Amino acid sequence: GLLITTSDLKNIWSNFMLIKLTNKCSMGCIHCLSDCKPDSNEHMNNETLNTLLNFLINNNIYSNIIISGGEPTEH
Repeated sequence: GLLITTSDLKNIWSNFMLIKLTNKCSMGCIHCLSDCKPDSNEHMNNETLNTLLNFLINNNIYSNIIISGGEPTEH
């Protein structure tokens, strides 16, 4: 069988940045790992997002950026 070690996972995910814009999601799935809800008002403000994006652009650390949430389009 296939055995994936913690070290393997660290190598796979070390090149990813996950940006969670909001906890708001209209679906409200009970299995949601992010605990996102339709009535959530938690979200990343524009200043924080701009600071983060500028850091990522200027430092070229991650080759993969995932925009996530909740539902990012509800931000």
